[in-house]
Amino acid sequence: MKLLGLEFYKCRRRKVVLVCAAVLAAELLWFGAYLARQDPEDLLHGWMLLFYNLAMIDAIILPISVATLASRNCELEHKGASLKLLETMVTPGRLYLAKLAWGALVLAALLIIRSALFLGMGLWAGFVGAAPLGRFGVFTLLSWAVSMMIYGLQQGLSLRFANQAVALVCGIFGSFIGIMSMLFPPSLVRCVPWGYYGLMALARMEWVKLYGVLLGKTDEAEQVFDDAVQRIAPLLDGEPTGKTAAFFSITSNNLATVRKGGDYVAKMIGLAGGSYVFADLTDSGNNLATVNISLEDFYAGARDADVLLYNSTIEGELRTMDELLAKCPMLADFKAVQSGSVWCTSQSLFQQSMELPELILDMNRVFTEDDPDDSELTFLTKLH
Repeated sequence: MKLLGLEFYKCRRRKVVLVCAAVLAAELLWFGAYLARQDPEDLLHGWMLLFYNLAMIDAIILPISVATLASRNCELEHKGASLKLLETMVTPGRLYLAKLAWGALVLAALLIIRSALFLGMGLWAGFVGAAPLGRFGVFTLLSWAVSMMIYGLQQGLSLRFANQAVALVCGIFGSFIGIMSMLFPPSLVRCVPWGYYGLMALARMEWVKLYGVLLGKTDEAEQVFDDAVQRIAPLLDGEPTGKTAAFFSITSNNLATVRKGGDYVAKMIGLAGGSYVFADLTDSGNNLATVNISLEDFYAGARDADVLLYNSTIEGELRTMDELLAKCPMLADFKAVQSGSVWCTSQSLFQQSMELPELILDMNRVFTEDDPDDSELTFLTKLH
């Protein structure tokens, strides 16, 4: 503890607070500029958008920031040959651990404040839905773990080389390779320390693989993931049901929010044996999985769909058909409404990543059974 206290005392004039403030300002300005370019409808997925972009921002900024902090902490030891003097008083191992503990506390404080600021930004921007506090906590913990792995490397370089440019160049290289690693195969990304920031942009069930890698439980994580896949394995060899489906919600400004054709929800409909009616809908110039279209375009594309799946995670859950028709009266002309095949997802659908195979199984029952009992389904409720 005495050595740790000395580290903080020594760094009181190393402008560490200024470095941390610069990191926070850069990340906030980056994401703020991104938000300014988005349409209000895009912000309906604001929390998801935040986590995806925060992982990318971390991959660019944190490697350089971690290298700078390590350099600021170790630079004094090379001035006046004080490093050799310190080694006569304490073992190199104890000195390294004291500096590592200093870095752990500084990075923890930095990332906790960063998460609080981004949480506040999301609330200020009016992101739809409850703030995902649990996801913020996990994301902060994982960011800290990855940063500490890199900090250990950077601290070693800063202690080994008197010229701190070596460590800083390594940080710049790490920032570059961290972004490039997002294009690497997953097996190769695991060999790149800076690539783990990009891995945190993974969504849904693949998060469990990242947890496993970071916690040294790769085999267990792979098993959990494989078990989830096995739950839908019987459907993989099945024949298409011939049923068409639309996955949508109606916004307050009379637009229909639908998934793009290449989105994973569209693929899940296919795995369930259905056919997504907007399969040809492509990128609209943003990074979101959804796109807002006019009600006229939605009418043209989904009127004859066999099944309507209303996404309640954006605009809230519906209980009755009357509530749906109150939002959009023209839906009364739709085939699925007239046949009574309209279903609403639970509002917590995307908060239960490891249970998403159950949504595929639910949709398969809707596609293959005349009138499945929604009390036996996990994520779908029929509108009457």
